[in-house]
Amino acid sequence: MRPISRALAGALSLIPAAAAVSLVTAPPAAADSVVVGGRQVSTEERPWAVALASRDRFGDTRSGQFCGGVVVAPRTVLTAAHCVSRAVLGVDVSAVGDLTVIAGRDDLRSAGGEELPVREVRVNPDYDSTTNAGDLAVLTVERGLDGEGLPLARSGDEAYRPGTPAEVYG
Repeated sequence: MRPISRALAGALSLIPAAAAVSLVTAPPAAADSVVVGGRQVSTEERPWAVALASRDRFGDTRSGQFCGGVVVAPRTVLTAAHCVSRAVLGVDVSAVGDLTVIAGRDDLRSAGGEELPVREVRVNPDYDSTTNAGDLAVLTVERGLDGEGLPLARSGDEAYRPGTPAEVYG
């Protein structure tokens, strides 16, 4: 065997070992982990943060939660278009009979807060599921949600200034 071939063979023989080590040292997050890569906040601190849920599609774990959203008006929730896609739901969103928004519940394994049925789903017509460009959907719930919504930033708002820290909820 030539020196370069031996070196290549030696390097390639390390790949399975490296893969095995990474499997042992970095297990995936558990399906019922509460927070991954962040910190827990209460719905009292951030009343606009809500959960999207369907027990029919996702079972009772965490109340059937599968995505998050933000209240922007009393009956209006902004979420990601991919959350209401066939790829996530397994069926067309119109076939999900128990699509709900859960608000005011700090622990999705409890019964606090309120669950409101979603009455209308509008997906951004420019949403591209291949690139996730325009990944927005608007949900209308049955009645007004308790608590306040998050005011949307307007063009020229300081929140858009480069380098401004952002918060992500989900």
